[in-house]
Amino acid sequence: MKTVTHIGLFFFIVAGFAAQCSFGKENFSYPKNLSQARAGEWATYKIDTIARDGEKTSNIIRRTLLSKTDKSATFRIETLNPDGSVKDTLGSEIDLQPQKSASNPAPPSASHDEEGNMEIKVGDKTYSCRWRKTRRTARPANQDIEFESVEYYSPDAMLDGLVKREKKDSLGLNSVMILVECGINRP
Repeated sequence: MKTVTHIGLFFFIVAGFAAQCSFGKENFSYPKNLSQARAGEWATYKIDTIARDGEKTSNIIRRTLLSKTDKSATFRIETLNPDGSVKDTLGSEIDLQPQKSASNPAPPSASHDEEGNMEIKVGDKTYSCRWRKTRRTARPANQDIEFESVEYYSPDAMLDGLVKREKKDSLGLNSVMILVECGINRP
């Protein structure tokens, strides 16, 4: 597999998975989670990003669940060209039951400021979503970075049910990730 050259894009995608698995699930009722997903499920998202300098980028990614156990899920994450052909591919394994350890004593601090229900239309389908707004602080490389995100989940979407994620940080990066289509591959 080729390595995705957009490390920020990869972080944006995987951080969302890890966030659902590692913190906040006791305070937020997800309509669906990865424990309910089946191998072969996939979802395609469009990600629009605006950097602090005003540079705009747009990417299309597809997440596919390759395998899953009670403890972890293995994904293929593909960056797609506008014509749908694959540009870059990488694999990712997500721990579904993170443990505190000496090297990872606790997840980033998080507060769940708001939550509610909302409908989001994607193509011809309308998803009834449960949403939450979260603020958290992470400290990579000894620098505090504040993140704010709003995530929208539906039990009718594949994988973890993510329909949309809006994210901004204190470094000036703003991103919106929205579901384009989803399904399941036949074995």
